[in-house]
Amino acid sequence: MNEEHEEHEDHTQEQVVTDDPKAGQIESELAELYKAGKKKFDVEDIQETSPALYDLLFDTYEPDEDNGVETSRYKLLERTDGFFYLTKK
Repeated sequence: MNEEHEEHEDHTQEQVVTDDPKAGQIESELAELYKAGKKKFDVEDIQETSPALYDLLFDTYEPDEDNGVETSRYKLLERTDGFFYLTKK
C-alpha cells in the first residue's frame, strides 16, 4: 500500500492511501448511496448499508477531530451535529 502525506494550510497532515484494494469498494458504496438519494447518515445507517465504509470510519475515528472519508468523487464528512453528510465533488 502506498501512502502519501498532504500538508494542509493549517499545517496538519492527512494520510492519503493511493492503492488500497478496499478503495474501489468504498468508492462503489459511496456511489450507490449517492445514487439512492441518501445524503445524511448516522453511524447506524452506515453500518447497515455500507459495511466496508463503516469499518473504515470505525478504524480511523478520532473523537474531537474531523472524521470522514474522501475519495476522488465523493466526500462523506461528519459535521458538528454528529451526522455524516455525503456530497459529490
